[in-house]
Amino acid sequence: MRDIAASNAAILQNPAQHAGKAYMLTGAAALSNGEAMAQISTALGRQIHYVPVADEAAIASMREMGMPAWTIDTMMSLNRVIAAGYAADVSDDVASILGRAPIAFERFVADHLSAWQ
Repeated sequence: MRDIAASNAAILQNPAQHAGKAYMLTGAAALSNGEAMAQISTALGRQIHYVPVADEAAIASMREMGMPAWTIDTMMSLNRVIAAGYAADVSDDVASILGRAPIAFERFVADHLSAWQ
């Protein structure tokens, strides 16, 4: 999120340089849920596991929480896009815009470690 905000700010500060361009803002690496949990585990010093949830169970849980059908459909569509690998592309657009590498997930974990403690 910090990289997206910084990229947006840089674009707004010099709109002429970015006119007509489209960017794909990503981190430096595409991580699976399991890889992300492994990095959080390392930082915490204890094991954290990713447990996939079946579509039917996810839909039932969202219904029980009172989510509207359109939100459930949107969330499930997003989950299918991610599961199919369509959200795994990595670009150098953040580095191009900001002149620095994107914030690594390890740094994100370290900066927000208290959220998992």
